[in-house]
Order: sequence, then C-alpha cells, then structure tokens
Amino acid sequence: MTELHIRQLSPEAQDQIISGVTYAEQHGLLADISCIDQEFARLRSLGEIPTPQMRLNLGAALGYIIQQHTNMQWASVTDGTTSVVVLVGSLGEQQVIIYPFDVVERRWNNPEPNVFANYYDDVIATLHTTREN
Repeated sequence: MTELHIRQLSPEAQDQIISGVTYAEQHGLLADISCIDQEFARLRSLGEIPTPQMRLNLGAALGYIIQQHTNMQWASVTDGTTSVVVLVGSLGEQQVIIYPFDVVERRWNNPEPNVFANYYDDVIATLHTTREN
C-alpha cells in the first residue's frame, strides 16, 4: 500500500475551495446538507455530464458543511504521484481523511434522493462512534 503524505493546501487549491464555497453560499447550498442534495438532483435532471466546476462547487459545499460540524481541516494528500484536496482530522491516535470532491464524482449517477445527507450522516455517526470507543 502506498504511503499517504498530508500537506498544506497550495494557494491554487485554497482559491478553488474559496471559489466553490463562495458559489455554494451565493446559491444557498450551505444552509443545510439537504440543499446540496436538491442542487445535485437539479443538475442531474439536466442530463449533463458534470463539469469540473459543478464537482468543485458541490464538493466544496459538502466539505464546508462537514468541516463546520467536525474538527476537520482542509489539506492536500499525496501519494508521491497524485495530490487531492481532502478534509483531515484526528481522533486520538487515528487519522481520518474524507474526500468530499471524490464523493461527488462517485455518486453522480446515484439516483438516491438524499445521497449527500446520507453520506454526511454516516460521516458524523462514524466520527462520534469512534470518539466514544
């Protein structure tokens, strides 16, 4: 298994997150996790292939909401070849990494109406369960 290294965000990655969160805020996506599900359903109903900007906006919104309810921080994870923007936190000795942009990508074709709300609930439940153990 390849070792992952956590790094600070590059200025470009910081700008992308700020851009995505700003878009999400301007379009009411940060009020509640269900707002992301509604926007996701709207975009999917258009029948378009998701653009990188669509994924960025939804991923930034998802990450922002998770970050607001946890102690996680934005970071970059690299395996020496590829770097991705993630949320990183720790629970005791355990490190937790969440990939909000990948979540959007992998769930694009999921017809479930509450895909992000369910994901969010799973993340929060896992973090709370892990803290209690």
